[in-house]
Amino acid sequence: LFDDFGELPSIDARRVSGRHRVVFAPLTPGARGDPFLTQLGRFDVVSGERVVRDFGRDLIGEAIFVADGEEEAHGWLLVLCHSAKDGRGELRVLNAQDLSDVAHFALPHNLPPGFHGTYVG
Repeated sequence: LFDDFGELPSIDARRVSGRHRVVFAPLTPGARGDPFLTQLGRFDVVSGERVVRDFGRDLIGEAIFVADGEEEAHGWLLVLCHSAKDGRGELRVLNAQDLSDVAHFALPHNLPPGFHGTYVG
């Protein structure tokens, strides 16, 4: 699906164990020679369409999808980041279609990259 190394892929949780076409995954940009997850990819496995968001030197974790409506992968992504510049954690809310910023929240403390999981409220 893509040339760069990806890890911790996620999908619209309403599609688990069924057919889905959109996958989100943190990536390591091979061209930069960076061994860390500093990019986020959105991949349509049917059409081959790909959108990649580069976070520079900021480290990102698994993207958690939050639905808005019934259509697959329409909604937002919650992404925890470690800001290389400020040395603290951030929560970014991204548009799941084009990976653009919707909201950005700076946390008052360091948030090192951690293990992944699913959060249910």
